[in-house]
Amino acid sequence: MNSYSELLDYIVSLDSKYQEVWDSEDNYHRNDDGDSTMCGVLAAFGQYLQNHQNLMSLPYLESLFQFIEIEADSQTDLGGSIRVCILENLSQTEAGKKLEKYMGSRTFHYYNGGSFPWNT
Repeated sequence: MNSYSELLDYIVSLDSKYQEVWDSEDNYHRNDDGDSTMCGVLAAFGQYLQNHQNLMSLPYLESLFQFIEIEADSQTDLGGSIRVCILENLSQTEAGKKLEKYMGSRTFHYYNGGSFPWNT
């Protein structure tokens, strides 16, 4: 993925209800013109997960964290955004604790504040 809009499309394909959250007036990660960043998309989605009433009922958690695991080490905007804008934001939260069972070794390393790259 090379743009925030591709990332947003991917997340909305997992959870169509997120589009309404993304388009909300309360979304400070989206600019007035609708533009954003990968970090903004992932930070807002991480907050969405934290606020979700029935987090563990979401059917896409396994596939989401498989995607995160694959991309977490990437030296791209996406990889950096995953490490900083969703995993760090989930760290030390109740939602993060619940999601740990879906995390692979790379994901768990960054979630726990590990340095880049994960195998050092």
